[in-house]
Amino acid sequence: MGKRPRPGEAMSRPELHDLYGGNRQSGISISGRAGMIHLFSDPIAAEKYGLVDGFDDDGAYLYTGAGQRGDQTLTQGNKALLTHKDVGRDVYVWQRVDQTAWCCLGQFEVDQEQPYISDDAIDADGDLRTVIVFRLRPVGDPVVAPPVATTLPGMEDSIAEEIAVIRSRSLSQRVVQANRDSEAGLSRRYRAHLERLGHEVMRYQIRPPGEVRPFTTDLYDRTDNLLVECKPSPTRQAVRLAVGKLLDFRRFLSPTPRLAVLTASKPRQDLIDLCSSIMIEVIWPDGDGTFISSFD
Repeated sequence: MGKRPRPGEAMSRPELHDLYGGNRQSGISISGRAGMIHLFSDPIAAEKYGLVDGFDDDGAYLYTGAGQRGDQTLTQGNKALLTHKDVGRDVYVWQRVDQTAWCCLGQFEVDQEQPYISDDAIDADGDLRTVIVFRLRPVGDPVVAPPVATTLPGMEDSIAEEIAVIRSRSLSQRVVQANRDSEAGLSRRYRAHLERLGHEVMRYQIRPPGEVRPFTTDLYDRTDNLLVECKPSPTRQAVRLAVGKLLDFRRFLSPTPRLAVLTASKPRQDLIDLCSSIMIEVIWPDGDGTFISSFD
């Protein structure tokens, strides 16, 4: 076995790649000749896009996968990291400590029980997307924290400005999308679909005790006793909000209705499973004027 990185040692990327090989630009750098994968973790850059690189509460190191635009997929570098043990590649995590140096945190392996999780984040264009967050466990030598703080002198203000610009751009693009396929528009389409099937559709106004103003439900399918909350965005935040509203409204309706979340496109399977675990249906359009149900 050739030379291996030592936990705690720091070097520039050119020095590192001269020693071990691998792609000099990628965050997931595969060195075939050395049988290694080097992961470059920059917590400050991650924060700009709503990501978190670093240790979680149970000691796993969270590392966001490769892919700057659109949903990330388990291909190329992400696939290589997921299957690194199958092909005998050792994984080393390097964390940025200043503008040129990276510190080796030690050797890691992908967690065998939960290798990764999916999360919502902002891509390089300011759009919402799904990212893959790997869960890595330290092996071998103990992990050594970087010797220098990861916040670089003079960067705080510029980082805050970049975050503000990204969030502002993301918001404006989401507003455009919302105008294109608004909550009201999606709700009308689903109502028209139900009425074509001969269902009686209405809305309820509910005023819980202590509230000054009533709340109005999105849709109630009286024929099927189904209360529907409409959220065009299929993100985790939107689905969670819809679930909370449905559980709140259900308390005030009799007979107790079944519950459904209506989204403009199919949510991730994890979110469908979340709803199914509490007997909430998920509904989305299939593109030809009809709708698909997670309970079908």
